[in-house]
Amino acid sequence: MENYLSIAEAISHYGKSESTIRSIVRLASKKKGVLKHESLKNGSKKIYISIDYLDSKFKIVNNRSKGVNDTLDNDTSNELIEVLKSQLLEKDKQINELIERSRESNILLSQMQQKVLMLDEPKNKKWWQRK
Repeated sequence: MENYLSIAEAISHYGKSESTIRSIVRLASKKKGVLKHESLKNGSKKIYISIDYLDSKFKIVNNRSKGVNDTLDNDTSNELIEVLKSQLLEKDKQINELIERSRESNILLSQMQQKVLMLDEPKNKKWWQRK
């Protein structure tokens, strides 16, 4: 079963949990040609799942049969870096704006608290006892 993996092999190959692989097996049981079963001597069955199906579920590009190198070429990686840098700068601007809004909110809240405290002052104090 060259293009199939057992559940244990799929767990170690993809680094996913057993429950994740088993839920994919449940979904795959409705599709033909994705699962293969092997009867064991003790009467149980061992399940094998298609590598191509797992790759599609985990969105892994299958370059094994094409012989394509997994690394990006320099132009593509440089473009990717530039896009990520611009996104990072935009996020930094957004964070700074949110920090400034938070400061403004704190100032307004402080002012409101002071006004409320002034309203709660007892009215029966003499003028020389008031602060």
